[in-house]
Amino acid sequence: MLVCHGAALSFAIASACDRPTRGQPIDGGTVDGLIRRLRRLRPMGAGVPEGTVLGAAVIVPLVLFCLAAWQSHATAIAAAQLRVEQTARILEEHALKVLETNRLVAEAVNGRLRASGPGDGADGERDLHDFLVRLLRQAPQVGTITVTDASGRLRGSSRVVPPHADISFANRDWFRTLAAPGAGGAAAMVVSRAYVGRLSGLSVFNIAVPAPPLPDGGFGGVVAISVDRSYFETFYAAVETTYDFSVLLVRDDSEILASVPETALVRLTEPSRLVSAIRRAPVGTYRDRSRLDGIDRFFSYRKVPGFPVTVRFGISRQAALAPWRATVLAYGVTAFLTALCLLATARLALRQTRRWRTAADALRAEVAERESVEEQLRQAQKMEAIGQLTGGIAHDFNNMLSVVIGGLELAQRRLARGDANVGRHLDAAGEAATRAAALTQRLLAFARQQPLKPEPVEVNALVVGLADLLRRTIGSSVRLETVLDPAFCPTKVDAGELENILLNLAANARDAMPDGGTLRIATSHVRLDAEDDCAEGEYVVLSVADTGTGMTPAIAMRAFEPFFTTKPVGKGTGLGLSQCYGFVRQCGGCIRLETAPGRGTTFRLHLPCLADVEGPGTAEREAAVAT
Repeated sequence: MLVCHGAALSFAIASACDRPTRGQPIDGGTVDGLIRRLRRLRPMGAGVPEGTVLGAAVIVPLVLFCLAAWQSHATAIAAAQLRVEQTARILEEHALKVLETNRLVAEAVNGRLRASGPGDGADGERDLHDFLVRLLRQAPQVGTITVTDASGRLRGSSRVVPPHADISFANRDWFRTLAAPGAGGAAAMVVSRAYVGRLSGLSVFNIAVPAPPLPDGGFGGVVAISVDRSYFETFYAAVETTYDFSVLLVRDDSEILASVPETALVRLTEPSRLVSAIRRAPVGTYRDRSRLDGIDRFFSYRKVPGFPVTVRFGISRQAALAPWRATVLAYGVTAFLTALCLLATARLALRQTRRWRTAADALRAEVAERESVEEQLRQAQKMEAIGQLTGGIAHDFNNMLSVVIGGLELAQRRLARGDANVGRHLDAAGEAATRAAALTQRLLAFARQQPLKPEPVEVNALVVGLADLLRRTIGSSVRLETVLDPAFCPTKVDAGELENILLNLAANARDAMPDGGTLRIATSHVRLDAEDDCAEGEYVVLSVADTGTGMTPAIAMRAFEPFFTTKPVGKGTGLGLSQCYGFVRQCGGCIRLETAPGRGTTFRLHLPCLADVEGPGTAEREAAVAT
C-alpha cells in the first residue's frame, strides 16, 4: 500500500511541475524538438521599439495582479461573513436546545412538586432529592437543581439531602426577580447572571421559574436549574479549528454568561456595538474591534428564541484575510515571475542565436537534474515502505521469538538440574511459535498469497455448526442471534479459513461490548452491479453485527490496515481485519463496513455464488436454518 501511495505521490509531483521532461510531447513535439526550434528562431525585428516591449512585459502582469487581488479580497470577505453567519446559527441552535432542556427540567420538577404537595418531613425530602438526581442524570448540561421556599430557604437540592436549613438564596437576582410582586406568575422565567454556585462551587448561571403557588395562591418559591458555564465554553472551544475566533453568550441586559476566550468582564460596557445591534434587530452581522480583547473581528449575532439570551460569534479580520494574503502572495509571485519571463523573452528575442543555444543547454541540464531528483524520490519511497513493513513484522516476531527462546532456556535449565517438569515452559514456547505461524498466515492473507483450499460451502450450515464455539468465544454476557436466509446459494471458499474469519470477527465484537450486548450473524443473497471492488454477479452475504461501542470515521478508514489496532499492547497484532480483507478479496468477493460511535459495527462479507453447484434440497435447507 505504501508503494502505491509513493507512486501516486510521484505522479502528482510530475503532474504539478510545469517544466517538461525529455521525450514528453509539447505541441506535437518533444523537448529536444523544442530546443531545435529555439535555435532556428531569429531576433525580433527592429520595427518594434525595445522600450515598448519591455514596458508591456511589466505593465500587463501588474494590471492582472491588481484585478485578481481585488477580486480575491472581495471573495475572502464574503466567505468570512458567510462563515460567521453559519457558525452563529449553529451556536444559536445549540444554546436553544440547552436552555429549552433546562426549562423542561424545571417544568418536570414543578410537576413533581404539584403531585407531592409541600413534601415536608425526611421522607419527602429524600424522595424529592432522589427525583432531582434522576433528572440530573438524564440531562448532562444541568449542573444543579435547586428548589427554594417562599422565603428563599433551601427546600430541596440534587446535591444535598436533607437540605441545609441555613442556606438561603434570597439575595440571588433570580429569586428576587421572581419573588417581586407582579413578577409574571407561573409563566415567568429568569436567566440569572453568572456567579459561583453555593453548593457546587462552579461558575454557573441559572434558569429559574416559580414553584407551584401555595394553597392560598401566594408565592411558593423558585425552581432553579444551574448551567455550568464550562459546558458552553467547552463546546465553543471546539466549534472552530481554523480561525482565531471569539464566542460570547450574553443576556439582553449585557451580562456575560459564557465566553471563549475567557474574559474577566462580567458585563459589556456601554456603549457596546453588540448591545446597540441587539436593540435594533435580533439577528445581524457587523465588524468591530472587540472590547474584550481589542481584536478587529467580523461578528454575527443571533438572539435565542424564547430566552433573553444572545449568542455572538466572530473571527478576526486578520485570520479571515490570511487565505487572501496567501493568495495575493501567490499572485504576486506569479505576476513577478510572469514579468520576468516576458522581460527575458523580449531580451532573448533581441539577442543573437548564441544566447538561444545557451538557453537550450540550460534546459537540458534542468531536465537531467529533475530526472535525477525524481529517481531519488522514488527510491526513498520504496525504502520507506519496506522499512515500515519490516519494522512492524520484526517487532511482532521479536516478541514471539522472545517467548520461544525464554521457554526453551528455562526448560534446558531445569533439565540440567534433573528436573523433568518442563511441560509448562515447552507449552509457552509452542504457543508463541503457533502465534508466529498465525502471524505469517495473516500476512499472506493480506497479501492475497496464502494458499487456500477452496471447496463448495453452504454458509448456513457452516454458521449453524459453528454456533456452539461462537457462544463459548463471546461469553455469557453477549447474546448470539442467527438469522439465516433459506434461499441462499453455495459459494466456493476455504471453509476452515472462513471459520477462522468468523471467530475473529466474533472476538472483536465481544471486545467491543465489555458490558454485554447482542451479536447478530445473518446470511442473505444479493445481486451486485459492477463496483470499484466487486464484480457484477450473485453473492452470498455473511453479516456480523454487534451492538458495541462502534468506531469513529477516522478509525473506520484505517480498520483494514495491517498492524493498526486500538487494543492495548499485547492484546492484538492489528492483522485480524486485514486478514479478513485479504481472504475475502482472494476469494473474489468484497467486504463492507458500517459503523458509528455508540451504534455498533456491522461487517458484510460478499462471497461470490458458485453457479455450477446445486443448492441443498428444501428439507435440508429448513434443517440448516437456525430458529
